[in-house]
Amino acid sequence: AAVIIVNMGVLQYYDGNRGEALRYYNRALAYVQQHGLVIQEASLYQSIATLYEALKEYDLAIEMYSGALRLSLEIRDSMTCAEANERIGLVYKAKNRNREAVRFLKDAIGWYSKLNKESEAVQAELTLAKIYIQMND
Repeated sequence: AAVIIVNMGVLQYYDGNRGEALRYYNRALAYVQQHGLVIQEASLYQSIATLYEALKEYDLAIEMYSGALRLSLEIRDSMTCAEANERIGLVYKAKNRNREAVRFLKDAIGWYSKLNKESEAVQAELTLAKIYIQMND
């Protein structure tokens, strides 16, 4: 059932109806929480965060990515830990909160390195380098 609800949200998102997509994602989130589907819950937090990020609702995006991070640590999902840390770092960068961005990007790089995800680690390192350059200007 949650997959169908999420797919409806995805369709709404690609039709440009982000508010409607958000309603579908929140319905799916309530469903997976009710049924204890923690892996799907972490994934939905990331999807909802992406929507909030697109809407420039950065504090809500951070809240949702943080939920994904918390759950992924709980279930030991290293890839989601890496991705959530990177996304939180990018949102902080968008908010010009570079010190927080650096902290989360460094954590993401650490996770990606442990997972031997070299291209993801390099991408996070490039973002980190851009922040350091901006901080020194």
